[in-house]
Amino acid sequence: MESYLHGVMTRWLVGLGFMGLLFLYGAGYLSPRYNTYDLPIAEAHDTLARTPLPPVVFGSDADAGIPQFTSVFPTTMKVEMLPEAGEEDIMPHNFTVNAADPGRIVWTLQREGTPVFSLIANLTASGQNATRVTVDMTGPDGDNSGEAAQKLNQNPTIKNMYITAMKEQIAASLEGRDFNLSSVYPAMMAATAANFSQLSKNMNDAIEADQKRTEDNIEKAYEREASGE
Repeated sequence: MESYLHGVMTRWLVGLGFMGLLFLYGAGYLSPRYNTYDLPIAEAHDTLARTPLPPVVFGSDADAGIPQFTSVFPTTMKVEMLPEAGEEDIMPHNFTVNAADPGRIVWTLQREGTPVFSLIANLTASGQNATRVTVDMTGPDGDNSGEAAQKLNQNPTIKNMYITAMKEQIAASLEGRDFNLSSVYPAMMAATAANFSQLSKNMNDAIEADQKRTEDNIEKAYEREASGE
């Protein structure tokens, strides 16, 4: 009996430790913010200058620009590159890309034309034909004291989720492969766990708002019917 209980306790502790490591990895504490790619820095820069934000995380091109994370299947999707310089771009975008600095790319998410926050890829040569890319996230235009930056600093797991998604987008683009959503799952789970109460509140608020709209529409319909419209 004692050996059985010891085995159960051991498995429980191993499982708890694994979940703890998964959370720490998903929260960004155990995962590096950089990767190295077998490309000259100029080629990496040119490719990233045409790389969009991952729509699965930041909304579609036609979206208003509200940060979101939507879990969808299948778990891979093609990275639709932005047009070459001089080519016509007929699609609306909820972000801008600044590639003026040869060692830096800045993607700025916008909501109704107003900058929300920026994702930054810093590029450094790692030998003659390799480039190290480090990803970070700040308030718009590097504003580290504004409201957006404060919210990011108050929610490190959400910030890490966005950085993780951008790292995967960059890797997919530079490696010429599909975006692998499953690589973002640990960060998504950590963000969900850390912000569960707020997510529940947001969901309840959305349900209540929808119910209120329905009740208002019913009331207006009765009023129109009573007035003979």
